[in-house]
Amino acid sequence: MSLLRTAARGMLASMFIYGGLDALRNPGPKVPNAEAVTDELADRIDQLPDDTEALIRANGALQVGAGVCLATNTFARPAAAALAASLVPTTAAGHRFWESDSEATRVQQTIHFLKNVGLLGGLIIAAMDTEGEPGVAWRAQHAIEHSKLLADHQKEVADLTAEVAKAKTESKAAESRVKAAEAAADTRVKAAQTKAAVIATAKQARRDAKLAAKAGRGLSRVVGLAGRTARAAVPPY
Repeated sequence: MSLLRTAARGMLASMFIYGGLDALRNPGPKVPNAEAVTDELADRIDQLPDDTEALIRANGALQVGAGVCLATNTFARPAAAALAASLVPTTAAGHRFWESDSEATRVQQTIHFLKNVGLLGGLIIAAMDTEGEPGVAWRAQHAIEHSKLLADHQKEVADLTAEVAKAKTESKAAESRVKAAEAAADTRVKAAQTKAAVIATAKQARRDAKLAAKAGRGLSRVVGLAGRTARAAVPPY
């Protein structure tokens, strides 16, 4: 925090600390003016105490405590907001220039009223001063946007994960179909090979049978020829 900002907060808080201490120590003279506000508030707020001096002291204690916090930069922004809230009834009760009969009194009270309005403006600025850091509204908006981006990212990740799982499932199914096709092809190839071997064996058997039959016929002719030759060689009696 800069030195200038520290000094400005201390100067802004000084009047409230002084006025709050005076209200705590000597609330009596302020009662007649305060009753114009407290009576009206009491008609609207049932829980508001009827003791005007107690209300003046409570307002003074608030101003002292919030003024010290503002001057020491301890919860400065909430302290400034609290002082701004306490200044409204204080101004409405203590500087009712519109009720003054004397011109001089009206002018004086108008000056004090406008002075308090200026203080109220300074307190509002102090309550909104983030010292260059992101404010609550910005942080809340940033958190909402970050949450949306995170949700979108998580949705994209989930979608991609689902697509990858689907692709893996389809790949496994395709691999199973390929393996089944390969097994069926192997079975058909083996069946074809077996059939070819059976056919080759049958053909060879037929060839062997033909050769055997041919050899048998040749042998029969040889035997017949030998018999005829033998009969011819025997002399007749």
